[in-house]
Amino acid sequence: YKDGERNGHGIYNWAEGNRFDAVWIDNKRNGHGIYTWANGNRSEGEWKDGNLQQAVDNQTAGPGRSDSNAITKLSEQQKAENVERSNQLVQAALQQIEAGQYGQAIQLCTQALQQYPNNEAAYDCRGVANYVMRRYEDAINDENNAIRLAPKYAAAWNNLGKAYLAQRNYKALNYFAKAVELAPNIQQFKDDLAAAYQQRQEQRDFENSALAEKYP
Repeated sequence: YKDGERNGHGIYNWAEGNRFDAVWIDNKRNGHGIYTWANGNRSEGEWKDGNLQQAVDNQTAGPGRSDSNAITKLSEQQKAENVERSNQLVQAALQQIEAGQYGQAIQLCTQALQQYPNNEAAYDCRGVANYVMRRYEDAINDENNAIRLAPKYAAAWNNLGKAYLAQRNYKALNYFAKAVELAPNIQQFKDDLAAAYQQRQEQRDFENSALAEKYP
Protein backbone atom coordinates (compact mmCIF):
# COMPACT_ATOMS: atom_id res chain seq x y z
CA TYR A 1 0.00 0.00 0.00
CA LYS A 2 1.04 3.59 -0.75
CA ASP A 3 -0.97 6.49 0.68
CA GLY A 4 -3.75 4.05 1.50
CA GLU A 5 -4.00 2.63 -2.04
CA ARG A 6 -2.74 -0.62 -3.56
CA ASN A 7 0.42 -0.18 -5.64
CA GLY A 8 2.88 -2.75 -6.99
CA HIS A 9 2.68 -6.51 -7.45
CA GLY A 10 0.73 -8.46 -4.90
CA ILE A 11 -2.06 -10.88 -4.11
CA TYR A 12 -5.32 -9.46 -2.84
CA ASN A 13 -7.62 -11.83 -0.93
CA TRP A 14 -11.34 -11.27 -0.40
CA ALA A 15 -13.14 -12.50 2.69
CA GLU A 16 -15.21 -15.01 0.68
CA GLY A 17 -12.03 -16.74 -0.54
CA ASN A 18 -11.53 -15.13 -3.96
CA ARG A 19 -8.05 -13.83 -4.79
CA PHE A 20 -6.39 -11.69 -7.44
CA ASP A 21 -2.69 -11.95 -8.32
CA ALA A 22 -1.44 -9.00 -10.38
CA VAL A 23 0.10 -5.54 -10.46
CA TRP A 24 -1.84 -2.65 -8.94
CA ILE A 25 -1.32 0.99 -9.89
CA ASP A 26 -3.19 3.66 -7.92
CA ASN A 27 -5.56 1.03 -6.53
CA LYS A 28 -6.43 -0.28 -10.03
CA ARG A 29 -5.52 -3.57 -11.68
CA ASN A 30 -2.96 -3.21 -14.47
CA GLY A 31 -0.99 -5.66 -16.60
CA HIS A 32 -1.24 -9.44 -16.54
CA GLY A 33 -3.44 -10.80 -13.80
CA ILE A 34 -5.08 -13.99 -12.56
CA TYR A 35 -8.35 -13.97 -10.66
CA THR A 36 -9.16 -17.17 -8.76
CA TRP A 37 -12.49 -17.91 -7.09
CA ALA A 38 -12.86 -19.84 -3.84
CA ASN A 39 -14.10 -22.91 -5.75
CA GLY A 40 -10.93 -23.04 -7.91
CA ASN A 41 -12.30 -21.40 -11.05
CA ARG A 42 -9.78 -19.06 -12.64
CA SER A 43 -9.82 -16.18 -15.12
CA GLU A 44 -6.60 -14.84 -16.57
CA GLY A 45 -6.03 -11.82 -18.80
CA GLU A 46 -4.63 -8.36 -19.39
CA TRP A 47 -5.89 -5.40 -17.36
CA LYS A 48 -5.71 -1.65 -17.79
CA ASP A 49 -6.93 0.95 -15.29
CA GLY A 50 -8.97 -1.68 -13.46
CA ASN A 51 -10.70 -3.09 -16.54
CA LEU A 52 -10.20 -6.48 -18.15
CA GLN A 53 -9.03 -5.73 -21.69
CA GLN A 54 -8.47 -9.23 -23.08
CA ALA A 55 -8.75 -12.73 -21.65
CA VAL A 56 -5.89 -15.08 -22.56
CA ASP A 57 -6.51 -18.39 -24.25
CA ASN A 58 -5.24 -20.56 -21.41
CA GLN A 59 -7.73 -19.38 -18.78
CA THR A 60 -9.52 -22.23 -17.05
CA ALA A 61 -12.89 -22.76 -15.53
CA GLY A 62 -13.98 -25.38 -13.05
CA PRO A 63 -16.46 -28.17 -13.69
CA GLY A 64 -19.82 -26.99 -14.87
CA ARG A 65 -18.67 -23.43 -15.59
CA SER A 66 -17.62 -21.80 -18.84
CA ASP A 67 -14.89 -19.19 -19.34
CA SER A 68 -17.54 -16.62 -20.26
CA ASN A 69 -19.30 -17.21 -16.94
CA ALA A 70 -16.02 -16.74 -15.11
CA ILE A 71 -15.34 -13.44 -16.87
CA THR A 72 -18.89 -12.30 -16.10
CA LYS A 73 -18.41 -12.96 -12.42
CA LEU A 74 -15.07 -11.17 -12.51
CA SER A 75 -16.77 -8.18 -14.08
CA GLU A 76 -19.42 -8.21 -11.33
CA GLN A 77 -16.72 -8.26 -8.66
CA GLN A 78 -14.96 -5.34 -10.33
CA LYS A 79 -18.21 -3.36 -10.52
CA ALA A 80 -18.86 -3.96 -6.82
CA GLU A 81 -15.40 -2.65 -6.00
CA ASN A 82 -15.96 0.44 -8.16
CA VAL A 83 -19.29 1.13 -6.47
CA GLU A 84 -17.73 0.79 -3.04
CA ARG A 85 -14.86 3.12 -3.92
CA SER A 86 -17.30 5.61 -5.46
CA ASN A 87 -19.41 5.66 -2.30
CA GLN A 88 -16.31 6.19 -0.17
CA LEU A 89 -15.42 9.22 -2.27
CA VAL A 90 -18.93 10.62 -1.84
CA GLN A 91 -18.62 10.29 1.94
CA ALA A 92 -15.30 12.11 1.79
CA ALA A 93 -16.93 14.84 -0.33
CA LEU A 94 -19.72 15.30 2.21
CA GLN A 95 -17.12 15.80 4.91
CA GLN A 96 -15.49 18.47 2.77
CA ILE A 97 -18.85 20.22 2.37
CA GLU A 98 -19.29 20.24 6.14
CA ALA A 99 -15.81 21.77 6.41
CA GLY A 100 -16.66 24.45 3.85
CA GLN A 101 -14.25 23.04 1.25
CA TYR A 102 -16.68 23.08 -1.66
CA GLY A 103 -14.12 23.00 -4.46
CA GLN A 104 -12.51 19.91 -2.95
CA ALA A 105 -15.94 18.31 -2.59
CA ILE A 106 -16.63 18.85 -6.29
CA GLN A 107 -13.34 17.18 -7.19
CA LEU A 108 -14.10 14.17 -5.00
CA CYS A 109 -17.59 13.79 -6.46
CA THR A 110 -16.15 13.92 -9.96
CA GLN A 111 -13.71 11.16 -9.01
CA ALA A 112 -16.62 9.17 -7.58
CA LEU A 113 -18.45 9.43 -10.91
CA GLN A 114 -15.34 8.27 -12.75
CA GLN A 115 -15.37 5.16 -10.58
CA TYR A 116 -19.11 4.59 -11.05
CA PRO A 117 -20.98 6.89 -13.46
CA ASN A 118 -24.42 5.83 -12.15
CA ASN A 119 -23.90 7.05 -8.60
CA GLU A 120 -26.84 9.37 -8.04
CA ALA A 121 -25.52 10.42 -4.62
CA ALA A 122 -22.34 11.73 -6.26
CA TYR A 123 -24.37 13.91 -8.62
CA ASP A 124 -26.52 15.19 -5.76
CA CYS A 125 -23.50 15.91 -3.57
CA ARG A 126 -21.74 17.78 -6.37
CA GLY A 127 -24.96 19.66 -7.06
CA VAL A 128 -25.06 20.85 -3.45
CA ALA A 129 -21.45 22.07 -3.65
CA ASN A 130 -22.12 23.85 -6.94
CA TYR A 131 -25.22 25.49 -5.45
CA VAL A 132 -23.30 26.85 -2.48
CA MET A 133 -20.67 28.21 -4.87
CA ARG A 134 -23.49 29.89 -6.86
CA ARG A 135 -22.86 27.76 -9.91
CA TYR A 136 -26.58 27.33 -10.35
CA GLU A 137 -26.62 25.92 -13.88
CA ASP A 138 -24.05 23.30 -12.90
CA ALA A 139 -26.11 22.49 -9.82
CA ILE A 140 -29.26 22.09 -11.93
CA ASN A 141 -27.44 19.78 -14.32
CA ASP A 142 -26.12 17.63 -11.47
CA GLU A 143 -29.48 17.36 -9.72
CA ASN A 144 -31.23 16.47 -12.97
CA ASN A 145 -28.71 13.68 -13.47
CA ALA A 146 -29.33 12.43 -9.93
CA ILE A 147 -33.08 12.40 -10.60
CA ARG A 148 -32.58 10.69 -13.96
CA LEU A 149 -30.82 7.84 -12.17
CA ALA A 150 -33.15 7.80 -9.16
CA PRO A 151 -36.55 9.42 -9.89
CA LYS A 152 -37.68 9.01 -6.27
CA TYR A 153 -34.62 10.73 -4.80
CA ALA A 154 -36.46 13.33 -2.72
CA ALA A 155 -33.35 15.27 -1.64
CA ALA A 156 -32.30 15.75 -5.25
CA TRP A 157 -35.73 17.18 -6.11
CA ASN A 158 -35.45 19.56 -3.17
CA ASN A 159 -31.93 20.63 -4.11
CA LEU A 160 -33.06 21.16 -7.69
CA GLY A 161 -35.73 23.50 -6.34
CA LYS A 162 -33.12 25.48 -4.41
CA ALA A 163 -31.00 26.02 -7.53
CA TYR A 164 -34.00 27.31 -9.48
CA LEU A 165 -35.21 29.49 -6.61
CA ALA A 166 -31.78 31.10 -6.32
CA GLN A 167 -32.36 32.39 -9.86
CA ARG A 168 -35.88 33.58 -9.00
CA ASN A 169 -37.29 30.90 -11.25
CA TYR A 170 -40.48 29.74 -9.59
CA LYS A 171 -40.52 26.42 -11.37
CA ALA A 172 -38.78 25.67 -8.10
CA LEU A 173 -42.20 25.31 -6.47
CA ASN A 174 -42.91 22.19 -8.51
CA TYR A 175 -39.63 20.60 -7.44
CA PHE A 176 -40.08 21.43 -3.76
CA ALA A 177 -43.60 20.01 -3.96
CA LYS A 178 -42.26 16.81 -5.53
CA ALA A 179 -39.78 16.42 -2.68
CA VAL A 180 -42.61 16.78 -0.15
CA GLU A 181 -44.69 14.25 -2.07
CA LEU A 182 -41.87 11.71 -2.01
CA ALA A 183 -40.85 12.33 1.60
CA PRO A 184 -43.81 13.87 3.47
CA ASN A 185 -42.24 13.26 6.87
CA ILE A 186 -39.20 15.47 6.27
CA GLN A 187 -40.02 18.87 7.74
CA GLN A 188 -37.16 20.64 5.97
CA PHE A 189 -38.75 19.94 2.59
CA LYS A 190 -42.04 21.44 3.79
CA ASP A 191 -40.22 24.48 5.15
CA ASP A 192 -38.39 25.00 1.86
CA LEU A 193 -41.66 24.78 -0.07
CA ALA A 194 -43.32 27.32 2.24
CA ALA A 195 -40.34 29.67 1.98
CA ALA A 196 -40.46 29.47 -1.81
CA TYR A 197 -44.15 30.42 -1.83
CA GLN A 198 -43.37 33.30 0.51
CA GLN A 199 -40.55 34.52 -1.73
CA ARG A 200 -42.80 34.41 -4.78
CA GLN A 201 -45.50 36.37 -2.97
CA GLU A 202 -43.00 39.02 -1.85
CA GLN A 203 -41.74 39.29 -5.42
CA ARG A 204 -45.29 39.81 -6.69
CA ASP A 205 -46.00 42.40 -4.00
CA PHE A 206 -42.85 44.28 -4.90
CA GLU A 207 -43.70 44.27 -8.60
CA ASN A 208 -47.26 45.44 -7.92
CA SER A 209 -45.96 48.22 -5.69
CA ALA A 210 -43.51 49.36 -8.34
CA LEU A 211 -46.28 49.44 -10.93
CA ALA A 212 -48.53 51.44 -8.61
CA GLU A 213 -45.81 54.04 -8.14
CA LYS A 214 -45.11 54.25 -11.84
CA TYR A 215 -48.77 54.40 -12.85
CA PRO A 216 -50.65 55.99 -9.93
